[in-house]
Amino acid sequence: VSVSRRLTVSFLSALLLSGLPAAALAQADTTDMEPMWRAVTQRDAKDVVAFGDGYILVGGRDRQPQGKVWTSADGRTWQRVPDDKVFDGAVLRSAAASDRAVVALGTKGRRLLGWYSPDGESWQRTTIDTVDKGVELFPAALTAGPAGFVAASSMVTQDLAGQRFYASADGRRWQEIEPPSETATGIYRSLDATDDEYILVGRPLYGPPVDLYWRSSDGQDWEPFDGPEDGVLIDLAVGADGSFVAVGAHDTTLVPMIWRADELGTWEVVYEAPSDKVTEERLEIVDVTGSGFLAAGTTSALSLIHI
Repeated sequence: VSVSRRLTVSFLSALLLSGLPAAALAQADTTDMEPMWRAVTQRDAKDVVAFGDGYILVGGRDRQPQGKVWTSADGRTWQRVPDDKVFDGAVLRSAAASDRAVVALGTKGRRLLGWYSPDGESWQRTTIDTVDKGVELFPAALTAGPAGFVAASSMVTQDLAGQRFYASADGRRWQEIEPPSETATGIYRSLDATDDEYILVGRPLYGPPVDLYWRSSDGQDWEPFDGPEDGVLIDLAVGADGSFVAVGAHDTTLVPMIWRADELGTWEVVYEAPSDKVTEERLEIVDVTGSGFLAAGTTSALSLIHI
C-alpha cells in the first residue's frame, strides 16, 4: 500500500527522514535500533489517506474485481466497511481527502470511476470517463486543493497511450480539463497542493526532461516552474511551514537526491546518495510527516538520514 496520496509502490528497503532544514547532514547508525515500524497487513489494499481524526484505506480484489474500504482511528486497527453494490466489479486504487470529504478513484473495465464519502463509511459512485475498446484508464495522481480535487489518469494499451486530467469542485461531479502543456513529454504521477495552488510533477518519458513541472491556482490554468539544475524531480511534498521537499535523481550520475526549497524553483541539495549503484538506488516518494518529511525508495542498504 502506498503511504501517500498517490501511487502504489512495492516496499521499500530504505526509509529516509528529512526534517526541517539544518546546516549539516548526518547519517544515523541503525545497528542497535529497535524497529521503527509496526506492520499491519490488509490484503488487497492500494492507498491510504488521513481523513478527519483517522485514516481511510482503499483497495480491492483484482481478480473478479471487488472494491474494499477500511477505516482506522490510529493506523493500527482497521475496520472493514461493509460490502455494498457501490463497490461491485471495481477496484479503488487511489484516495485523497479535503476537510469535508474523502474521494477515491478506480477502474472498471474501460471506465474511470470516482467514489465520494463525507465520513468514510457511506459512499457514492460516479463514472468519470470512458475510453475506447482496447484501452484502460488507471488513476495516476490525485490531490485536494484550493479549488477542489484534481486528478490525472493514464490511458494504457500495451504501452502508455497518453494521460487525461480531471477536476471536481466537490468530489462528486468531474470534468475533463486540458493538460498543462501540449509540448509536455512526461508522465505525471505526482500531484500536491498548498492552500493557494496545485503542484504537478512529471517524469521524463520521451526526449529531454522539459516541461515537467507546473503550478496552478485553480487546477485549470498552469504555468511552469524551474526544476533543479543538477537533476530531475520525481515526487514533491509541501511542508507545514510552506517549504517544499522533492526527491529524484542526478541528471548525469542518476544517483538519488533530495532537494529543498522555500520557493518553487530555488532548489538546495540536502541529500545525495553516496552509492553509484544506480540500478539499486532510487528515491520515488516523499510525503509530509508530523516532524518533517519522509522520503522512500529502493536502495542497497537500510538508512535513516536526518536533515
